[in-house]
Amino acid sequence: MATDLITWLRSKTFVLALLRKVQQETNSPLLAIIRAVLTRWTSHYLAFTRLLEISGPLKLLVSQEDLRGPDNQIITGDSKAKARARAMVRTIKNDTFWAAIQRMKTHLQPLALAANITQAAFCRLDEVLFTFGHLYREFDRLNQRADRHIREAVLASIERRWAKCDQDVFIVTAILNPFVDLRAFKQVSIL
Repeated sequence: MATDLITWLRSKTFVLALLRKVQQETNSPLLAIIRAVLTRWTSHYLAFTRLLEISGPLKLLVSQEDLRGPDNQIITGDSKAKARARAMVRTIKNDTFWAAIQRMKTHLQPLALAANITQAAFCRLDEVLFTFGHLYREFDRLNQRADRHIREAVLASIERRWAKCDQDVFIVTAILNPFVDLRAFKQVSIL
């Protein structure tokens, strides 16, 4: 639904112009809509974050246009375009949709951070080790019933990858790092 909404918004320049006007009237920052790239965690995280950031002005725009009644400027075009616009307006008004986007953003944030750290040109092995530990800790904290399957899937994936790698090399790089206090290995069970 989020991808459909983003695609629809990006294809409707008039709606984007109306949204920009609402953003200016409410002194909201003028933000562009970002489309996610299918295989990139970071792009999904940024697209959903941006969608959440414009949710207030977007809801306000839909409310203003609802008050216009038959002169609604969002629902225009042929019958197919009007049906799609009505579906997008229902999505914008759907509080469950926005809560789900917030949950997805929460789940994607540590993955996007890990991707940025480990894909850096000068990423060191100790940084990879601590990124594994950070990911494990973040997803281990998920206790909600709805997030249980996400927690289990991500933790199982991290454990599989950790089991396949040469663990000794990672641990040695952490030990040789002069900025790492070795007492941390005794206190942090995930390491």
